[in-house]
Amino acid sequence: MAVFIEPMDQQRLIKRFGQRHPDRHADHMTLWSFQDGGDPGLQNLPLGKTVSLKVIGHAADDKGQVVIIQSPTKIRPRGRNPHITISTIPGVPPAYSKTLIAGTWDEDEARRGLPTVKGKVGWWDGHKIRFDIPSGQGA
Repeated sequence: MAVFIEPMDQQRLIKRFGQRHPDRHADHMTLWSFQDGGDPGLQNLPLGKTVSLKVIGHAADDKGQVVIIQSPTKIRPRGRNPHITISTIPGVPPAYSKTLIAGTWDEDEARRGLPTVKGKVGWWDGHKIRFDIPSGQGA
């Protein structure tokens, strides 16, 4: 499950922070993945709704680049700092952002002139992005 960032806002992120590494991501903020285990709680999410995500900081190193997000309470990611991975070097997965955030990020710049981006709440079924509750999940 994720908030999928609108294409124009993906471009805004790249324009504002640049793309430091060859593999561009910048397309979603993960809310839950199968590695998290447990019930994803799809029925409790505003699937298909557009939400605003305020960028409150950023971090980058020689492997990855990430922006830290202040997300609405109702869609707060479980067990993770809300973030959008902007880019990584080849061979480094977007999940590296969790390690990067655990290090240092630029708190001095937080909330000063950083953008707000919009995305739609949905999930990846292994083939495409979906914005509905799958059969068997109940509403």
